[in-house]
Amino acid sequence: KFPTISDSNAKAYKASYNTCEPLHDRVFKDLKLTDLQGVVDNCGKNYPTLRKLKVLFSQMYEYAMKYEICMKDYSEYVDIINFKDKNPNKTDRSPFSKEEIDALWLQENNHYAQIVLMLIYSGVRVSELIGCSHKPHDTRHTCISMMTEKEVSPTLIKKIVGHSGAMSLTEKFYTRVNVQELLEAINKI
Repeated sequence: KFPTISDSNAKAYKASYNTCEPLHDRVFKDLKLTDLQGVVDNCGKNYPTLRKLKVLFSQMYEYAMKYEICMKDYSEYVDIINFKDKNPNKTDRSPFSKEEIDALWLQENNHYAQIVLMLIYSGVRVSELIGCSHKPHDTRHTCISMMTEKEVSPTLIKKIVGHSGAMSLTEKFYTRVNVQELLEAINKI
């Protein structure tokens, strides 16, 4: 499937496969539901990650049944619902306060403060800035909150911060925004 999917999806499949490390030395056709459920119950992953793991199980069984490696798909019985409200990686996010932003401006010569200010005023993801998925994601929430306070249109906000998936069909395909409009919107904050 890798040639037909995005890099991020390929990474998700690899991560899910690595989560199954306790099963790596086992023969696939000998695996049972208890083996798969054991991985889910003991891996400590959050619900979205477990959904990806279950998809991996399903695709592996689809392949195995197609080529008669096994005759029963145990993946459909894997239960992840008990983990729906359990997310060990969940972080409560809150926008920076005006006072916190003012304090950062007082430190504008500090490189770390400059980075946080850049994140706040651009809305980019930290991963877009440094090439990996570190925090503080709160800067992104702050940028969006500040633009909302300044009554920047939701369409412009989505374009600026890259929320194309949250855009309606009309916004995606029929709304044309030029760079000047984006600059004016971000300059409001």
